[in-house]
Amino acid sequence: MRRAICGTLLFAVVHAVASLWLIPRTNIAFQHWFDTGSPMSKSESIGYLVALILSFPVAVRTLALHPARVGTQELVISVVANSSLWAACLYFALMWLRRKRHL
Repeated sequence: MRRAICGTLLFAVVHAVASLWLIPRTNIAFQHWFDTGSPMSKSESIGYLVALILSFPVAVRTLALHPARVGTQELVISVVANSSLWAACLYFALMWLRRKRHL
């Protein structure tokens, strides 16, 4: 059980750091494309897709807002909530698999 807790906490931290690093950058690239019509580069498009996957379901609202309307506090709260939700899902899945294996 201790290994599952440590694993899920590590997952939550890595998920939050990756999200906090990627979401602002890709949001700016997306809004630049949306406002000007100039296409995103391949790396920006891939980064935006990864950011959408990382931010689903809670922090995806942050990606929908214009970068000028997203405060740092709102971004951090949504990413922490999202990472915590995914860590809880991972923990329950690991506990379910552990219980199923012991039956």
